[in-house]
Amino acid sequence: MLDILAIEPDSIAVELGLCAGDRLLALNGEPVRDLLDYQRLVQAEELLVEVERADGELWEIEVAKDADEPLGLRLPHPEPEQCGNNCIFCFVHQLPPGMRRSLYVKDEDYRFSYLYGAYVTLTNLDQPSLQRILTQRLSPLYVSVHATEAQLRERLLGRQGPPLLDQLQQLVAGGITVHAQVVICPGINDGSELERTFRDLVALAGRRPNCRCNRRGWPPWPLSRSGSPATAGACRSCARLRQQRHAPWWRGYRPGRPSA
Repeated sequence: MLDILAIEPDSIAVELGLCAGDRLLALNGEPVRDLLDYQRLVQAEELLVEVERADGELWEIEVAKDADEPLGLRLPHPEPEQCGNNCIFCFVHQLPPGMRRSLYVKDEDYRFSYLYGAYVTLTNLDQPSLQRILTQRLSPLYVSVHATEAQLRERLLGRQGPPLLDQLQQLVAGGITVHAQVVICPGINDGSELERTFRDLVALAGRRPNCRCNRRGWPPWPLSRSGSPATAGACRSCARLRQQRHAPWWRGYRPGRPSA
């Protein structure tokens, strides 16, 4: 059930006689728990809209529309689940004081990963949430992996979490596309551990991975061939593995030679 905060002018909702203060109960018989449910269900061309009016009267309204046509309901935005990690590289912890408050929010919410592409570690993902992802096919998701070896990942995240590879296996088997990222910490999850992480992800994907280095066009930094041989060596090993699987070369800049 979601409170209707406002009605967009000249929308289907206006034609239906809906008003701010009404409550959206269900679409096509499925309860609407949050904005994610609404955005997923409202794409149907034929809808049965169940509404509780502000006076308590229950309405069921049949609607025919284009798939991309909104109803015109303004609904509350979900509050993000908070991150319980204590990552050794946490970007939020490194922010200076005095900035806008929203920058200090540490979110860890699979719904925001699906809606907005936010990266999550899945450490707070319980079984009902996992089942919802699989049932509703909430794909793609964006996952911060950092390492696949359990104890090392626990060190990086500052907490113990569910077995990541088991979670990823269930997601992939359920048809969920996963975009994974690794924040490289020199001397901790680079070198042989980075190779291990890459090999585990390749085995999980069951096909050639699509990898990128996201510093294209930037000047070199300490994680270069000269500054971090362990990282450079691991990247070369990953590249060889990709070539064995007929995959294109690791995309991005070559360390020490920034693109124009």
